[in-house]
Amino acid sequence: MVRGMKLGLFLPLLFVAPLPTSAQEELARKLSLPELSQMDLPRWRAFIRPTEKERGYAGVRWLPDFASGIRRSEAEQKPLLFWAMNGHPLGCT
Repeated sequence: MVRGMKLGLFLPLLFVAPLPTSAQEELARKLSLPELSQMDLPRWRAFIRPTEKERGYAGVRWLPDFASGIRRSEAEQKPLLFWAMNGHPLGCT
């Protein structure tokens, strides 16, 4: 046991059981998931792929490092945006 952690926190996780088959079927009916087939593949592919507007970030001329940005900012007399973060960009930490 890890020091300072109580076993009671882990007990609810041990007793989780899968839904019975009838409950799974009822849930699938409520969600009304679409049927997938080879005929639908081009439509779904077009739906999932990002549009040109959504890929706008790819047109930005990114610089390889911060020092290059500082030099260009000074040379062009323009402000520099420095964006720093900690962790995964999607919040998956």
